[in-house]
Amino acid sequence: MSNKLISIIVPVYNSEKTLHRCIKSLMQQTYKEIEILLVMDGPTDTSLEIGKSFEKQDARIHVLEKENEGVSKARNYGLQFAKGSYIQFVDSDDYIEATMCEKLMQCVDNTGAKLVICGYHHLFLERDISKVPKQASDTFVKHPQIFLELYEAGYLNMPWNKLYKKDCIQKGFDESLSLGEDLLFNLSYMEGMDVLGIVKEPLYYYVQQKGQDTLSSKKREDKYEIAVKICESVKQSYETILLKSGNERINEREKGLQVIHKRFILEFLDEIEGLAYDTSLTRSQKLERISSYMKDAYIQEANQKIGKLQVDYQIINYFFKRRRKHMIYLLIYLRKWALILVRGFH
Repeated sequence: MSNKLISIIVPVYNSEKTLHRCIKSLMQQTYKEIEILLVMDGPTDTSLEIGKSFEKQDARIHVLEKENEGVSKARNYGLQFAKGSYIQFVDSDDYIEATMCEKLMQCVDNTGAKLVICGYHHLFLERDISKVPKQASDTFVKHPQIFLELYEAGYLNMPWNKLYKKDCIQKGFDESLSLGEDLLFNLSYMEGMDVLGIVKEPLYYYVQQKGQDTLSSKKREDKYEIAVKICESVKQSYETILLKSGNERINEREKGLQVIHKRFILEFLDEIEGLAYDTSLTRSQKLERISSYMKDAYIQEANQKIGKLQVDYQIINYFFKRRRKHMIYLLIYLRKWALILVRGFH
């Protein structure tokens, strides 16, 4: 087993209710060659005091203080101080299996991978949804479709179920973005690598609080521009992988575009469904938002060849393509009320 140091970077902002659990899960790692960097992003609760109390207990824990500037700047700040050969990111609301570091490092030793991805538990509304990659460790040169499969399943959207080689990180997180910065970080990182390690176990616990996925008005204003940027970046990354693999057949490219465009459209269908829960917009503003997406040429073009969707998305997209905004407005509220009834029943 390798004895290389792993730097675990934890951005912390007002996490007093969950920080104990998070830090203890890191301290209990079976792989002992770790340092824990608690990046205090200007918290206004007792998070700083909690971090400092743990710092006194364990020499591997280091508290870094900075003003509140958001999670991307906090992660980048942590990277500046990281002494490890490898990097992990853990969010302060979450926690990890005691064997996570060990199993990720074992995968590095066995495969020589510069990036290792594992599965995770999604804890939401008292449910534990376990998500595990189906793919095996492999190279993009031999199997470029692995990139598409991981992207379609959402495994490239976050940094916290991964182990990175520090000297391969050329760019930090884009601090100017309010959405999608994690995916863009991963795409940038993957440009210089080929071998990918996969651990088929859920080793990370992603705790999603109720209402945590609700976008602020500021983020919604940026949604379109960011979504297009991400879509184009994913296309570029896939093109690069196809070139390196020598597998540039038109049908391979078309299959890739279908997957990428499908994810792009699902983002907007999710956004539309989320309008039913947004209390900051009036009915007319919501209808205008739906209408603006319907009229957009980039969205309409991407929506031409995306294959089948699951039933609720399929129905909404049927009317979306036909620009029936009032019908969509009715459907998203029917869906909301149905979900409330089902959850209330359970």
